Amino acid sequence: MKTLITLAALALIPTSLFAATAMEQLGEAAHFDMKPIVMQVKDLKQAVERPSIPMRPTDVLASCAVIDAKTFRAYDLKEAAGVLNGCLNRLYTSDAGSRRAYTVEAATGRFAVRACPEARAAGTFSCQAFIEVEGLVITIKGTILTGDPILENLNYSLQKRDSKVLGFKATLDNKAAVLK
Repeated sequence: MKTLITLAALALIPTSLFAATAMEQLGEAAHFDMKPIVMQVKDLKQAVERPSIPMRPTDVLASCAVIDAKTFRAYDLKEAAGVLNGCLNRLYTSDAGSRRAYTVEAATGRFAVRACPEARAAGTFSCQAFIEVEGLVITIKGTILTGDPILENLNYSLQKRDSKVLGFKATLDNKAAVLK
């Protein structure tokens, strides 16, 4: 444990302040072999300096065949919320094996959408009119760890479907805290 703390402290020091040979000399003076620690520090610095690969959002709702299926009868709003909940429960289970500290659920609700679809499609904010609609609200509660792509993936899934799921307008309500 002491070695790990030392390693973490040494990793924070810029390489210009010390050389590997100086660390080895300190180790010799303390009668301690510093070569493994020097190698770990070098590996750690290389891992930290390596650029991260940007994540691309995925359409998580595509794995639920019922979301894009054509039915003989249209769902009513409560049925659509139940079907979407079944899909979200399968996608985001909170079993002991997963490290998820959040829940995802769908419910019926009222929310505002832009009244001018052409302004939304163009990405401009020239249209200031909003209308209230009744639709599906996907709510995320709990704690999201930094780097968890749930919000990005669900937003992407809704955007891909023009914010309509099972024939109803849908929105994402983030009530979760992001843990850094």
